[in-house]
Order: sequence, then structure tokens, then C-alpha cells
Amino acid sequence: MAALDIPRFTPIEAIVGPMGAAKTAELLARAELHSFRNRDHVVAVTHLNDQARVGPNIIKSRRGKKLGAHSLETSDQVHSLLVREGLYQPNGRARVLLIDEGQFFDEDLARLAVNCQKAGIIVYYSGLDLYFNGEPWETSRAVLAVASKVTKLVARCTFRKCPEYATRTQMLIDRQPAPYNYHNRVVGDDRGSVVPKLKYTARCLNHWEVPGKPVRFSPD
Repeated sequence: MAALDIPRFTPIEAIVGPMGAAKTAELLARAELHSFRNRDHVVAVTHLNDQARVGPNIIKSRRGKKLGAHSLETSDQVHSLLVREGLYQPNGRARVLLIDEGQFFDEDLARLAVNCQKAGIIVYYSGLDLYFNGEPWETSRAVLAVASKVTKLVARCTFRKCPEYATRTQMLIDRQPAPYNYHNRVVGDDRGSVVPKLKYTARCLNHWEVPGKPVRFSPD
């Protein structure tokens, strides 16, 4: 695999999709590309909400790959970190910001990404694009709007032996689909949630259920 050249145009790439779509693995693949250039300046962040599942200050894929990161909570904290790390200052190296579990950050993360782009920093964002009820995650929606490249991933439907691709995240409460207005927004995974009695898994549209979801434009 060839090393990356320092690009003239610094992109914002959004890597999005449902639970189980290997978004974090794709993000870590971007980090691996830059690791071939030992002089590249890479800063990785993840949200505090994920540390109960994988531990603090780490990005970890389902395939077991890991990367040291800073567990933070707000876009202001990310900005302060970049200042401390000197990432805003041109230094003849490719400067890279990796963001995992991006949906949990506030919407100002999109403005931060644009500022990074103006400063010559490559930004890779990974996160869920939709809540379990099918509504957009606000931060992912904002980042997608300013991204110069979007990588939209799919998973495999986990309903019995369904062969279809999954584009939705299903929330289950005691094995039953969560209702549309359920308040919880903390996401675990199909290996067990960080919230008791909750489980998240990938589903195709045919097997994705959200009781009470408003229906518009029904063909019936």
C-alpha cells in the first residue's frame, strides 16, 4: 500500500451507516494509510459515550483493531485539543483529524470540521447517520452537508437468515422493537448494550420495525 502524498485539497470525509457496517474499521483503515508516513501528524478522538463499551481513550473496531484516542464530549474540547497538539499550525506534514462515534458530539462539530479544512487539516468523520427510529442524527446531518466526500456503508440484516443489506439500526427492548418516541439515545451494539435490557442490531427496511412511527406518503 502506497504512502499518502500531502494533498493540495484537504477533504472532509464522512463515513456513515447503520450499526454493524464496519464504519470504525473504515476509519482505522484511513489511519493506517497515514501510518505509512511516519511524519504525518494524526490526532484521533472518540466520544465519552463509547468508553463504557470499549474503554477510555481508545477507538476499537469489531474486528479487534485499536487506535489510541482522546475520549471527549464536546466540539469545544476537540478544538482545545487541536490547539494543544499544534494541529492548526502548518509544519510540512500532512495533518489529520480522526473522529469516531461522531454522532454523539454537538452539531458545532461540522463548523469545526470546516475550520480544520481551511487550516489544511484532513478530517475523517465516522458515525451513525440515523437514529433507531429513522430520524437523522443532527451532528451527522450537519457534517454530511459540509463533507467533500461521503462513504455510505451498509451492514447485513441480522433478522434470522435474511440475505438483504441493512441500512437501519434496530433498537430492541426486551427483544421487542423500541417505539418511535423512546427517549434513549445511548447506543450499544449487537454484543450487548451499555444500557440494561437494550440491544441494537442492523436490519434491512423490510425487517426494521418502529412502532408508532408517523407514516407519510403511504402507497395504501
